[in-house]
Amino acid sequence: MESNKRFLGVKIRKQVRDLISEMSNNTDLHFIRCIKPNEMKKGFTFVDKVCYNQIKYLGILDTIQMRKDSYHIRQYYSQFYLKYGILERNLPTLIAMSEGKISPLDAKDITVKFITNHFVNYTLEYQFGKEKLFLKMSTQNFFDNLLANRTKNIVTAATLIKAHYKRSKFAKERKLHKSNVPKIQRAVRRFLLVAR
Repeated sequence: MESNKRFLGVKIRKQVRDLISEMSNNTDLHFIRCIKPNEMKKGFTFVDKVCYNQIKYLGILDTIQMRKDSYHIRQYYSQFYLKYGILERNLPTLIAMSEGKISPLDAKDITVKFITNHFVNYTLEYQFGKEKLFLKMSTQNFFDNLLANRTKNIVTAATLIKAHYKRSKFAKERKLHKSNVPKIQRAVRRFLLVAR
């Protein structure tokens, strides 16, 4: 009986160890900090000072300040170029990178040239790492705005091209129908004359 208990304890420990290792390898750990809106824990009651003290003591304000001051956006060079490379209009390089034909070192060189050549006149805050590009939030927002404007321009151009194509197609069909209308009218008149 005692050997079964030992065996069971070993089995449980092994299962817990396996579970912990699986969770740490396959998931990102996130910590949730609960903030109580008041000391009475009553619903729909919010006390500013209580919430502020909790935020201050939990270190959330310091964390926010650190994120503002640091380069907290980290992207692999290939990820960055795949997202923002359309701003450069170098389609062959984008296609090659999306198909995985470009090595990480080449991706770094391409991304560094892209940023240093095209955005010299802007005050951007970034750092080049060994494998990743480090950005501040303001720089990320700058690139996102450029991308949004570029995408908007592409959509506008595509809409204009589509409208022009439909207009020209309609004009051709109308011209074809216009030329066929007299023929159809003549055929109908002949039929009506013969039918009398």
